Amino acid sequence: MKKRGGVGIDGLCKPAVALCTRFTQLFGERDRFAIPTIIMTIIEPFVYLPEYRVVVCTKCKYGMSAGSVRTHLAGRQPGILDDEKASIAEEISNIPGIIQDEQELDGFQFPSPATKAILELAEPKTDGLGCKMC
Repeated sequence: MKKRGGVGIDGLCKPAVALCTRFTQLFGERDRFAIPTIIMTIIEPFVYLPEYRVVVCTKCKYGMSAGSVRTHLAGRQPGILDDEKASIAEEISNIPGIIQDEQELDGFQFPSPATKAILELAEPKTDGLGCKMC
């Protein structure tokens, strides 16, 4: 069994391990497991990031609004049954405060360029495209 700071991490999904690692980087070992469930909600294969009010697919590391979940699951997650996909989409749409649709995303506050990397998201693309806002 792998252990960090005396606490076993076997059995945790990759996003949970990443969260615990990030939490430790921010706050140190002492209170590492004190509040991670407040920071992030895991609804496989998604995690909800309340600071940004979006979910991120843990398989492709792509962030989206609640309204995009059903389409994302239909096109990119062949191993999940249709009933499960509908249940996941409904559960996510019921998260209080989540951005529901693309219209709400128009008011999305992007993190400043000085913000540390969001571990749940994929690395930035280096294909020459970039944010036109910053």
